[in-house]
Amino acid sequence: MLYRLYSLAFGAWVVLMIPFFLFKAWRQQKYLPALRQRLGKLPETVKYDGRPTIWIHSCSVGETL
Repeated sequence: MLYRLYSLAFGAWVVLMIPFFLFKAWRQQKYLPALRQRLGKLPETVKYDGRPTIWIHSCSVGETL
């Protein structure tokens, strides 16, 4: 019961905070230019050379190593 209540409250918080975060991103112009890259669209400077590629996402270099 408590898990469902927490999940519902968290879901409502996310929905209510989306406009705030979008406004903040638009106002600061900090996150929107890199949004495509964060979603996996790489710039043209990174060309695909035909080899299989694995995308690894980590928080730090230490996690990657």
